[in-house]
Amino acid sequence: VQLAVEMVNTMMSNPSNPPRAGPAPEADASVEYPEETISCPKHLVPLVIGKGGSTVRGIERDTQTKIDIRQDRDPCRVCITGTKEGVQLAVEMVNTMMSNPSNPPRAGPAPEADASVEYPEETISCPKHLVPLVIGKGG
Repeated sequence: VQLAVEMVNTMMSNPSNPPRAGPAPEADASVEYPEETISCPKHLVPLVIGKGGSTVRGIERDTQTKIDIRQDRDPCRVCITGTKEGVQLAVEMVNTMMSNPSNPPRAGPAPEADASVEYPEETISCPKHLVPLVIGKGG
C-alpha cells in the first residue's frame, strides 16, 4: 500500500514524468505451483483470450491462476499455473469454451473479499484533472 501511495503522490506532483511500475514480486520459490498445459486450435485462441483479453483475465481472476497462451504453433499451448483447484477449474473452463465455441462460459463477478482479513487502506486526495493520469490508458 505504501508503494502505491508513493507512486500516486509522485504522479500528482510531477504529471509530466509519472513513475513506472516495477516488475512483479518474485513467486515464493519454496512453494510448488501446479501447471497444466492444454492444446488449443489456433482458430479458437481469440475466443479464449476474448475482446481486449477480457475472457482470459476473467478466468485468471475467478480461478486465481496465471494463463500463458503460446501461439508459436498450431495447436497453440495454453499453460495454466496456480493452485491445484484453480488450475483444474481454469482447465475445465478453457476446455468448455473450446468444445462449445458458440456458447462460451461467462466469468462471474469478482470474488468477495475475505471479511476475516484486515486489508490496509489509504485514501489520497487527487485533483480532478489528474485522475486520468493516475488511472492510465485503458484503466
